[in-house]
Amino acid sequence: MILTPGKRLAREIVEAWTTHRQTTESTPSRILVEPVDAWLERAWINAVEDGRLPLQRLLSNEQQAALWDDIIRKDVSRNHSFSLTQPRATAIRAKAAWDKLSMYRGSEISDLWGHFQFEEDCVVFARWARKFRDQMQKINGATRYQAYEQLLSLPAESTPIALYEFPELPPITRTALEHLSELAVITPKITSHHDTAPIVRRFATREDELAAAAEWAHSMSALPDKRTAIVLLDLERDRAQLEYFLRAQFDCLDAQYNDLPVNFSTGMPLGMTPMFRDAMIALQWEARPLPRSDWLALMRSPFFPGLLSNASQNELTVVERLFRSGITEISMDQTLHLLTRSVSDTPLKAILIALRSDKSHRGKKTLSAWGQWIRSRLQIWRWPCRASLDSIEYQQLDRFDVSLDALGALSAVLPIQTHEAALTLWRQSLSNIAFQPKTPDDSIRVMGPLEAIGLEFEGMWICGAQQGVFPRVPRLDAFLPASIQKQFDFQELNGPRLLAHSQKLLEIWCAGSTETIVSYHELDRGLPRQPSALIAEFESTIQTGWFPPSRWLAHRQVEEMAVDERVPVAAQQSTGGSGLIRDQASCGFKAFIKHRIKVTLLGSEAFGFTAIERGLLLHEMMFYLWHDLSSQTALLDIAETVLLERIERAAKTALNKLEADAERSGFSLRARVGESCWQLEQAFCIDVVTTWMHQERDRTIPFTVVSLEEESALNISGLELTLRPDRIDRLEDGRRIVIDYKSTAPAKSRWLGLRPQEPQLPLYTFLDQELEGIAFAPLTRDTQFIPLGNDLGLTQTPEKSLLQQTKGWAEDWDNLVAKWASALEELAKAFLAGVASIDPAPGACQHCDLKPVCRIEQIRRTQRSSAENEAFE
Repeated sequence: MILTPGKRLAREIVEAWTTHRQTTESTPSRILVEPVDAWLERAWINAVEDGRLPLQRLLSNEQQAALWDDIIRKDVSRNHSFSLTQPRATAIRAKAAWDKLSMYRGSEISDLWGHFQFEEDCVVFARWARKFRDQMQKINGATRYQAYEQLLSLPAESTPIALYEFPELPPITRTALEHLSELAVITPKITSHHDTAPIVRRFATREDELAAAAEWAHSMSALPDKRTAIVLLDLERDRAQLEYFLRAQFDCLDAQYNDLPVNFSTGMPLGMTPMFRDAMIALQWEARPLPRSDWLALMRSPFFPGLLSNASQNELTVVERLFRSGITEISMDQTLHLLTRSVSDTPLKAILIALRSDKSHRGKKTLSAWGQWIRSRLQIWRWPCRASLDSIEYQQLDRFDVSLDALGALSAVLPIQTHEAALTLWRQSLSNIAFQPKTPDDSIRVMGPLEAIGLEFEGMWICGAQQGVFPRVPRLDAFLPASIQKQFDFQELNGPRLLAHSQKLLEIWCAGSTETIVSYHELDRGLPRQPSALIAEFESTIQTGWFPPSRWLAHRQVEEMAVDERVPVAAQQSTGGSGLIRDQASCGFKAFIKHRIKVTLLGSEAFGFTAIERGLLLHEMMFYLWHDLSSQTALLDIAETVLLERIERAAKTALNKLEADAERSGFSLRARVGESCWQLEQAFCIDVVTTWMHQERDRTIPFTVVSLEEESALNISGLELTLRPDRIDRLEDGRRIVIDYKSTAPAKSRWLGLRPQEPQLPLYTFLDQELEGIAFAPLTRDTQFIPLGNDLGLTQTPEKSLLQQTKGWAEDWDNLVAKWASALEELAKAFLAGVASIDPAPGACQHCDLKPVCRIEQIRRTQRSSAENEAFE
């Protein structure tokens, strides 16, 4: 029997033996190879089954971690002296500390817990550890190292065992192994790096280093019969980045995503795969509303019959309404409500009705029962509903029963659980199950430092040989007293032992590889880094950075693209509002996308009232007030108390209307905003409108309101527009002015020029020849009218001449109207002609959501580069 430190080396030995014997024998003989822990656990189980040891349950690492987690959460809830942001991570650290005590037979220390009374972390851990010990006795359970200690009570045996001696075994493991066997040692082949020096390469950044390793692996894969390995000294941190670079090298980022010829030793947690990630989101939806990102991911998932898999216009309307509501989290009831109102029949609607009528997720159950509930729930969801799963997805689906078995196994250590607790435990079970797609034997290996021990390759690249990583920095375990750690001489605390361990690792790697490359980087997150002391003596070569990727610089055939022809607007499409002209003036491309293609932008999350909702609220209040008053005379005639009452009534009426409109759209505005913010908003609007009505009283020319939000049609150069001015006043002298309410205070310059940024009020001059002025009414505190015209009487201060107001652009009102007519007609003609040039006006891009479509930043970068080149020439 040969025992190895891990499964990978055991598998390699068996394969090598089989290959060797097939060439020398007609019937290959069998070889027995197992990992050390698997052999000792099997010996313990056999002893228990034979009655030589008392009957106990051997707990898996997952069961122990779940028990620690449960103990810690309950302790924190009872003791309010501290809180934990990551209880699960704390449970794993506590389990590791307990295992260290067991490895070194810490239970034999006299007055063990007396050592734990001097440090706060040790005191807390001791409390948890005693509860863990008591709970283990209660369930009659044993950990791996407790089982090894029990093996020492059996009579000594002399089973012949060959042990691969590196890395060093924990003391209790080595003692149990020597007790049960006659031990022979297999010494790993080593090569002094002084005899065969590795190739050392240094890079500027971590990304440069990983990209170079991926490029090297790709080049090695082109050679026949070459076994290649990349060893990541910080596997947890570097794996994802390296995988990206490998996929880029092998062109497996898109359609060929599943064709990557790389074997990752750790695999991917099953819970991170799209199939199971989406399944978890669907199950959580019954317990609580989903964040927007999760909800949208579920609706788009190919494994669920969501709204966006084969979306009709009505289903897209549901998504649009939910996002425009501004709610940050979307519940199952809200989605079902909108589906009922907007969609006649859809698979999602039937599924949600079935789920809402079933209340089996309430109450507490055993984890085995919750496993069956998960299975039945996913059947209701028709998961995975994809018509044809690919090879990797089938491999993932095969692990579904394994994950439910792992969840059910936790019933041995945990009592009945709630729905949410069961889902959390299933997520943890999925995280503990590593999914590794089956890949060819000759594929590239990506491994951690210990997994490469004893294996042979034609080429090996060791990444991240930094000071403090290889070897690691000695550090104390915060949960264990320093005196105990020093007494047992923990390897993690012993600098010379860590150095010797890393030195031997390097020698083993060099011996197992024809070519060994060791690399490090000089900068990490902007901070300087030094190479490991083990490679500092070797001469290193600096390597260039990875960006831009070489594939970007490869020769590409340039294809001539035909000049885009303008597509004029068809007659039936030539309609819109003043926003159409505003967008055309801002950027022809923006008007084309919004009013021709009619792209709908999803609303962003909202907290409290949005700016649009506040604007609508103030508009409604002003409408109700002036509908009752109708003139300045009426305003001056009423008492201040009566005016305040009317303003308060207008605020309540406007809020009720806003709330009713939201309800018709499928969400509760009051619930989203909250009652406190609702009352504050009402008080704010009353204050703003009261201040503004005092300004209306102070106007120097009496006026009468002749129009309030009346809709009018305008044909401008063949373009049909629908206009709705907020308000038109007739002055005492017969002149008329149009007023537009704003929630900010824009400048007059936004009305001027060949591309006016606020064309709404200038457009009204086409409708009413009696107009002699326009004005913004910014409904904010401490503001006043922003007028444009001659002697309109809107402010207390004397008004400048129109020539001064327009900064010389127009001499008088008739000249101003004529210039507006010319500019606005040109904009209308440009829209009708299909002018969609990417030529934004100043400030147009500041709040535009179309940058990913128009790619204005790339255009500007190219223009700047061209200008710099011309200046240089």
